[in-house]
Amino acid sequence: KEQAIRDGGEMHYVAYLACKNGIRAFSPEPPAQYRYGKLLKKFSKKGVAYYDFALVCYQWNRYEKKPDFEKYANRYLESDKRDSGWKDFDFSQKNMIRIHGELFGSRFNKNDKKFFRDILDPLGKKSIINKISLFEESGLRENYIVREIEKFWKKGMNIFIIYGASHAIRQEAAIRDFTSRS
Repeated sequence: KEQAIRDGGEMHYVAYLACKNGIRAFSPEPPAQYRYGKLLKKFSKKGVAYYDFALVCYQWNRYEKKPDFEKYANRYLESDKRDSGWKDFDFSQKNMIRIHGELFGSRFNKNDKKFFRDILDPLGKKSIINKISLFEESGLRENYIVREIEKFWKKGMNIFIIYGASHAIRQEAAIRDFTSRS
């Protein structure tokens, strides 16, 4: 129980409870290949990779007691390398710092939480990273998730959904639409 909560908050805890009680749980998140494919139709590998790195930097800055940055970031960079399938791209921290310099003309500061928050703001206008964030927040993930939920609904399955408030707001109209047609 404690490990599930530590690893993923309420979503992992509910998955833990479901498993413990023999109930199948499913995450309707889009597969990495789907996400990367959609992002690459509009943005460069360099931009997408740095966007993911900036997400990790911002997440790391939100820890009260921060783990070792290099180990923390490398875990995600290795995952991005594997999930993207990009054999011809350097996912090293050194390359991310180089890309940072190209994009922003400034020295990389892993501790600048405000900087990462600002460039990840989908309504911000600082750089291409804001545009990538807007594209991803404008339905890339939400549309996929709603389509997956609808598939389960049409199979007559009972559905219990755990997502944050912003996701609930974005998904509610679409879910109401397909459930009202049933």
